[in-house]
Amino acid sequence: MTQKKLTKKQAIAKLWEIGNLSYKLLGVQKEMREAIIEGSDKRVTILASRRTGKSYIMILSAVEVCNKNPGAIVKYVCPKQKMVKTIVRPIMRDILKDCPPTMKPEELVAEGVYRFPNGSEIQFAGSDNGNIENIRGGFANLCILDEAGFISDLNYAYHSVLSPTTRTVGGKIVLASTPSRDPNHEFMSDFVTQARAEGKLKKFTIYDNPMFTPEVIQEIIDDYPMGVEDPQFRREYLCETTSESEIMVLPEFTDELAKDIVKHTELPTFYDFYVSGDPAATDLTVILFAYYDFINAQLVIYDELVQGGDGHSITTQDIADGIMRKERIHFTSQLTGERQKPYLRIMDNNNKILINDLLSDHGLSFIGTEKRDKESHINKVRMMLKQGKIVIHPRCKTLVYHIKTAKWHRVRSGPNAGDVRGYQRVKGSSDGTFKAHHCDAVDAMIYLVRNVDFNKNPYPDGHFDMKGESIHFPGGKAFQQNQKLAEFMGTVMNAFKKKK
Repeated sequence: MTQKKLTKKQAIAKLWEIGNLSYKLLGVQKEMREAIIEGSDKRVTILASRRTGKSYIMILSAVEVCNKNPGAIVKYVCPKQKMVKTIVRPIMRDILKDCPPTMKPEELVAEGVYRFPNGSEIQFAGSDNGNIENIRGGFANLCILDEAGFISDLNYAYHSVLSPTTRTVGGKIVLASTPSRDPNHEFMSDFVTQARAEGKLKKFTIYDNPMFTPEVIQEIIDDYPMGVEDPQFRREYLCETTSESEIMVLPEFTDELAKDIVKHTELPTFYDFYVSGDPAATDLTVILFAYYDFINAQLVIYDELVQGGDGHSITTQDIADGIMRKERIHFTSQLTGERQKPYLRIMDNNNKILINDLLSDHGLSFIGTEKRDKESHINKVRMMLKQGKIVIHPRCKTLVYHIKTAKWHRVRSGPNAGDVRGYQRVKGSSDGTFKAHHCDAVDAMIYLVRNVDFNKNPYPDGHFDMKGESIHFPGGKAFQQNQKLAEFMGTVMNAFKKKK
């Protein structure tokens, strides 16, 4: 029996029935919908340019969830209550134009609710004037914060009103917006920065918009006095904020740069290795293990030790055991099996008791680093990162996360507005992989850079001399004194000669 071909109207009705409205979307709009509807992340952060149809996609996703799941609840928050009337209703009318009558929701204006025949609801509220309290409580399969970059008291809306409603049903929360005008807005500082550091930020610019031709894009650019360099154009259409770099401690560490300098490395033949730490009583204690590759002029941060955090204290024994374990694993010569002592161990000079205890009780010698003129040493770190003179092994995940999320804490109001008051305290990652921090790994890296002896050549005299007939053999006093290494090298090179 041949299957009867569906008419367009019947096909659309079938799509409404199964709860898939992606036929209404184009290009990246489908990617946004996929992240919301089909993605596994419980929090989705979307940074999108103007005119990409953010609100349309958010509302369409809410309708899909309600149609597909009888009794589902979607909580939808806008910056202003009046936006429910001026933005939400027109979009709902457009989406529902081809909705089968038996599935069309009823609008309950007084309650700010669209109620579907299957018992599902979309509950709308503005974040202004206490309106968000109207959707407090109950449960939610999906929560949407539309134009989150302009929602007042975003953290309250997210953590106190919406997040608790998702816990019992495994619901999802979506934050979508163009960049905030204020780079210190909670959307940018707490959500976008974190999502970017975790590699989970969904970003869509004007060039991703399938509805804009090159001619239309050029017309938009021409509307701005400075063209593509205009700060407003870059914020609204490229999702960039020129002032955002001003609050990042290490703004040079972009995703593109990270691809070049976060990589696997091999230990050189000779090197000086360093240990640098920023310990704390209840904050994170971070110890970095590094070596200086003299030939390539690169400081390689090879591993990290991360302990404590979240108010949990650690002991001197914990720190000592961790350091000795890492040194034993990474800085034992592959040629001789001998453990190489660090050229220098450095630590925050505020921890003199810890420094004394590590030496007297565990034989680990640290010096307390000088910390004056910190800004110039941060600038040195920035330049070294930009020039590729710092390489970070991929196992140093906490260091990378701290670099990506480290921000200056600036006074926001009063006579000292704009002044820097140290680092911002950063929340942990959304999935719990990384704990809250105070840029501890960044400080450990700064101490490292300011204490490395970049002029010291670790290679012994005569290392590159040719020795013996047809044998390339490093000579010099160091090899004469290290009989084990000399015998090994001689065996390898003579075996190679015989093969030839």
